Amino acid sequence: KGEIDMIESVPHDLLPAIEKDPNIRIVKSIGSLQYTFRPNWKIKPFDNPRIRQAAMIALDQQDFLDAAVGDSRFYATCKALFTCNTPLASQAGMDGMLTGNSAKAAALLKEAGYDGTPVVILRPTDLAVLSNLAPVAKAQLDQYRRLLDIMYAPQHSLNVAW
Repeated sequence: KGEIDMIESVPHDLLPAIEKDPNIRIVKSIGSLQYTFRPNWKIKPFDNPRIRQAAMIALDQQDFLDAAVGDSRFYATCKALFTCNTPLASQAGMDGMLTGNSAKAAALLKEAGYDGTPVVILRPTDLAVLSNLAPVAKAQLDQYRRLLDIMYAPQHSLNVAW
């Protein structure tokens, strides 16, 4: 009939169910998306570059991808600031980052003089693909002082408020 029905982004947890339907064709995007953990470096404790570095060492990228996507067929680890497999991709300076090395992160926090300043992690409530990221970050960073809190709000509110 000349009709095309398409869903640009299927929730990852629904993929196994729709893959079973012979009338549905799943096409994996040749482009890529990425999640970014961006601390507010204007306020404590992330105004200290060594504390930002400790967070990057403490976070484990694999855990975030498992929580957000789950199915390894639909993600790849990539430490580039600009998306991997693109002309601007570079992993320079990322050695040892995003590996979940809690011992190294704790040592760096101590060296940086981290004073236990509380941290708030923003969690969008209206985007399923992003909603699992904040609890993972909290779990990975909370071990250092248990001073993290999560702020829940729709994505557009988080973008405006912070």
